[in-house]
Amino acid sequence: MQRGKRRGHSAYTEAQRRSILAQAAELRSKGLNTGRVALEVGVAPQTLTKWEDMAATTGVATFRAVEVVVPAPIPTPVLVSPNGFRIEGLSLDGLAALLRELG
Repeated sequence: MQRGKRRGHSAYTEAQRRSILAQAAELRSKGLNTGRVALEVGVAPQTLTKWEDMAATTGVATFRAVEVVVPAPIPTPVLVSPNGFRIEGLSLDGLAALLRELG
């Protein structure tokens, strides 16, 4: 990773730090320790630890792929009257109460 040499400023751009942190997160997910991760991404272990701590406290997160599982919809009862009126969205108890009221 090519870094800049601006005195008094970070040698890495924000985009470079984010990229390195994303690579580090991937390597950590494979079980590598800080020293090995730092060696792989090309920064000092202390720098990597500092960046990770800063990211954790500032809310800057690294991302990883996740699987979104959408639960199957829970079937709800539907009441269809002889005249064709359809009532949905009530619980079974709610439908029973409605039928009692309508008599």
